[in-house]
Amino acid sequence: MNCLECGLSSPPRLKEIKTQSVTEGEKLVLKCEVVSDQPGLKFKWFKEDKEIGGKNKAESKPVNIKIRKKKKSSELHITSASDADAGEYKCTVSNQLGNDSMRVNVTITPRKKIYFIFFI
Repeated sequence: MNCLECGLSSPPRLKEIKTQSVTEGEKLVLKCEVVSDQPGLKFKWFKEDKEIGGKNKAESKPVNIKIRKKKKSSELHITSASDADAGEYKCTVSNQLGNDSMRVNVTITPRKKIYFIFFI
């Protein structure tokens, strides 16, 4: 089957993902979205160039990370972000005509600690 028969006219292109910063313990959502809707899109997420939820899903995806695929996007949800979640993330998308990728840096700001001092 050629790509004209499958309804594809061009490789997928991703919208830019801006650098993200979140306070420790908060939720973070990274959204990887194509510019136009196309059939047969396959998304993958990477952290520091290691696939998240790859072949050995039990070992490669932390419990605080969920990946949700929608019609023309994929979202990486980090619940209760910690310092271990900081770093460079990459989203890739592909179809029969090609692929595209986008990188984003995630920083985790330490939660401010409040100390109480009691005098007796």
